[in-house]
Amino acid sequence: MAAVITDDHGRALLIQHADNHHWEPPGGVLELNESIEDGMRREAREETGLDIEPDQLTGIYKNMNRGIITLVFRCKITGGNLATNDETAAFRRASEHDIRELATEAYAIRILDARSTKRVTSGTYGRRRHKPNSMPNVASARVTASARKVSTSSGTRAWPAWMTQRVVSIR
Repeated sequence: MAAVITDDHGRALLIQHADNHHWEPPGGVLELNESIEDGMRREAREETGLDIEPDQLTGIYKNMNRGIITLVFRCKITGGNLATNDETAAFRRASEHDIRELATEAYAIRILDARSTKRVTSGTYGRRRHKPNSMPNVASARVTASARKVSTSSGTRAWPAWMTQRVVSIR
């Protein structure tokens, strides 16, 4: 998962990883039995020192070679202060031009989608992109915005308010 944290000017917060010096949005992997929201908050806090709140699910991406699914959220800052650490060497508020220059293609697509979209998009790494409902190996779930519930083959579940437009379940 990745947190795209934007400022009032639409610039996205990028972190430079201390180990490989790549510029990416804060994010990482969920721990066992951790909710998506809690995992997003933990990763952002660990990598930036900021407290964040997921605002909108903006994209679902699949690395076809590695079989990794990434959920990308536009997030807002609720507290904390930027602080470098063992994982993060530097921070940068990046414009669209900066994002295209600093981030790899896969990360640039995610960040730019999150900056510009008001609804969930889906796609794959690299050149071939898929529109919602055509992403391979992903089954769409039906969401009722008023009830904020999703029905999948494993039952019905209530979802947070920021995840009301489109939810996918991975088979």
